[in-house]
Amino acid sequence: MHQGITPFEAAMQNVTVQVLDLLHNQTTQITQRKDELDKREATFRVAVAQFEKEKDQMAELLQKGSDIVELNVGGRHFTTSRSTLCSRPNSKLEAMFSGRWKMPEDKTGKIFLDRDGKHFKLILEFLRNPDTSVKLPAHKTESFRSELEWYGLGDFINIGAVGGGGAGGKANLLGWTLDPEYNSNGVILSLADDNRRATLTGVGAAEVLGTKGFQTGTSSFKIKIIKTGTKDSTTLIGFCTKEFPRTLLYWGGNDRPQHGGTKLGPWKEEDVLEVNLALDSHYVSLKNTRSGEVSSMLVPPQGKEWFPYYQLSGSGCSILLME
Repeated sequence: MHQGITPFEAAMQNVTVQVLDLLHNQTTQITQRKDELDKREATFRVAVAQFEKEKDQMAELLQKGSDIVELNVGGRHFTTSRSTLCSRPNSKLEAMFSGRWKMPEDKTGKIFLDRDGKHFKLILEFLRNPDTSVKLPAHKTESFRSELEWYGLGDFINIGAVGGGGAGGKANLLGWTLDPEYNSNGVILSLADDNRRATLTGVGAAEVLGTKGFQTGTSSFKIKIIKTGTKDSTTLIGFCTKEFPRTLLYWGGNDRPQHGGTKLGPWKEEDVLEVNLALDSHYVSLKNTRSGEVSSMLVPPQGKEWFPYYQLSGSGCSILLME
């Protein structure tokens, strides 16, 4: 005689089905996870193999003494070293000549780059002498900056604007002039070395302004203190607007209370003062490269042009614009 299952047996069957379903799901998840790990391991092995291949290529290049590289850049020929071309880590230029890329060659075997040869000449000069800045006429800075971005060198090379006006950009400033609207009676201020050196020989005060103003972007300049002048001499450095009434952002180099920024100084002869203006971020900073002292202040968002500024007061003050 056939009898039905008891409630207990039915419950056990239900639990068994649930456990089997859970085990199946867990097994599926483990299998999927294993497949994912296998794929990652395969990708890692490929990366390791590629690294070993590149390392062997670099070793082979070094063994062959191929640090010397001949280039054809836009029809201009250059000879340099691979170490020079790779001297800026993580740049596109470094990657191109590290052995990781297969570079095209012209019919004579020189590595060929379809870029501007004139600009590359300047880039190569900087790579050989990294403590200098590239000097260009103002109307050529934008095309040169585009070339720097292509090589991945935009953050490594400073562009020095020689003459010209305009605003914005990352630049160092050359060409200083005495502001004729602020020149105390009896003051004798002489300019020398292509207007880069200013010396105050009279009694009074005089301002020296950069010839180029900025409204956007960043700019910087360095001044070397040649002479600090008499005991009561006052020396101010920073940026200012040209329109009257002027807005001044400056630091002083004596022991008197200052009217702008955190007090630094007194300046000493041979001090090199580096001023950086970041208009998009609304701040200006000054660093004494000898002492390492740094101070910064906010720039009012006025939308005006800012000019590099230095005031000399007291006979004998002398400064030299370095960059």
